[in-house]
Amino acid sequence: MAEALRIVRRDADTAWPAVEALAKIVYTPEMAAHDQWHDVVWSHAHTWVLGYLGDALVSVAGIHQREINVNGSDWLVAGIGGVKTHPEHEKHGYSTAVLGETNLAIAETIAPQFSVIFVEAHNRPFYEKRGWRVFGGTVMVEQHGKQVAFENGSVMLRDGASAAPQSGTIDLKGRPW
Repeated sequence: MAEALRIVRRDADTAWPAVEALAKIVYTPEMAAHDQWHDVVWSHAHTWVLGYLGDALVSVAGIHQREINVNGSDWLVAGIGGVKTHPEHEKHGYSTAVLGETNLAIAETIAPQFSVIFVEAHNRPFYEKRGWRVFGGTVMVEQHGKQVAFENGSVMLRDGASAAPQSGTIDLKGRPW
């Protein structure tokens, strides 16, 4: 059914009102109250990949670009964040299609050494099937003005121009996405 999906790329300012509206549907107040990441302060994507059925936004993914530090060396990476699909449209391949376009956009516009995504444990198998690997090291992020280890879930990496590291320390030099 994913072939009926119309996928577009938009800058953050243009996309945000629609992304925010979808987020309110996906993350109800009841769900957010029990979300393991409810108190995490996230960075904002600079580009969004949006999947539409007709005029209805059903799936999105945000793209981030940042220079980070990996085991003492600076690396250009891409991040994928804010992946979500409308509950009434799950299990139809829409997230897979949007992620495919997201990976293509990243390759075309950023050409990173590797990509980073933060994934709740129950979603890990979905991403593993799409070439992502769990990072076995420490990831440092900025939260409330302090540098802290991100321990709220799985950090997964995907090779880009270079093989993604499997261990060590990654300093995102900012908020997670």
